[in-house]
Amino acid sequence: MQPSVSPPHPITTRWWWVRHAPVINPDGLMYGSSDLPCHTDEPEELDHLAATLPVTPHWLISPLMRTRQTAEAILAAPAAAHLGKPEFRIIPEFIEQHQGIWEQQTWEKYYREKSNDFPRHPFWHAYADEVMQGGESYAQTLARAQPVIDQLTQEYLGQDIIMVGHGGVIRGAVAHALGLLPDAALTFQILNLSLTRIDYRIEPDGREFRRVITLNRTLGPPPLSYEHRYAPKKAKKV
Repeated sequence: MQPSVSPPHPITTRWWWVRHAPVINPDGLMYGSSDLPCHTDEPEELDHLAATLPVTPHWLISPLMRTRQTAEAILAAPAAAHLGKPEFRIIPEFIEQHQGIWEQQTWEKYYREKSNDFPRHPFWHAYADEVMQGGESYAQTLARAQPVIDQLTQEYLGQDIIMVGHGGVIRGAVAHALGLLPDAALTFQILNLSLTRIDYRIEPDGREFRRVITLNRTLGPPPLSYEHRYAPKKAKKV
């Protein structure tokens, strides 16, 4: 009698996408790829992420300080002891959309002076194919980021990947997994310190699948807006 042979198992590569903590931006300026610091004073949210994330040496960040600060804050949380002290790998292609001349300008000025060729988008500062003057379009952002997702999935095949990154790129990762165009990516909401998990699976017969396991998961209800949470309180009129 021939011994039974166990069939080969699927190979699953798990991406754990975390959007960085809220940027320190009391004036509410557009910041995109500007290198601004972030608030890391959300102990419960950071601890929850630390308890949720898997043990893996593969921690990725963008070149911007807010992603490194958030990753360091997660690893410093009380629940992070099991995560060890992984080194961060910087992925330049995962930087947020470059907003050109509008970086660190007010939203009021942007909407007042921008081209009238495109109407105002309800969920983003520009439509996916609208090139920011001196910068790039959202479609161009995804064109540089999405191929790198595939490359890293192959590099870390069958492992866990933690990426602390930006809302625009995380939207693009979800759209890439679902086969959606850049315009559709703009309909996803990605909150600060939210977790989005995407699995890349290869079946024993070679078929490949992508699945969104968790989208925009936060601890408790969505956080307050920046203005409510961090902006200086205005004095009440007497």
